[in-house]
Amino acid sequence: MPKASISLQLLPQTNMKEAYRIVDLVLDMLKEQDDISYVVGPMDTVIEGELDRLFEIAREAIRIAHDEGVASVFSLIKVFSGEGELGCGFLDSVKPAMERHNK
Repeated sequence: MPKASISLQLLPQTNMKEAYRIVDLVLDMLKEQDDISYVVGPMDTVIEGELDRLFEIAREAIRIAHDEGVASVFSLIKVFSGEGELGCGFLDSVKPAMERHNK
């Protein structure tokens, strides 16, 4: 399976305070994964690794929200995958632009 980057936005359908608490639990789960890279942004989190593994992690994120009592979860997932230079290290390749253009 190719390397990939997934942009994951998890929106538990609950009040904002509870939604942030659940997203924090998902981010704690990401910290425990030693086979991926990730960057937390204000609108989503980008995770990078083997494509099948990333989908497992996305499913786990949704499961966490449901385990916390949320009846529905809206998730936005964007996928970039490929072999070689374009499929690996996507986060590293955009880092110079992010540093140059972000305040």
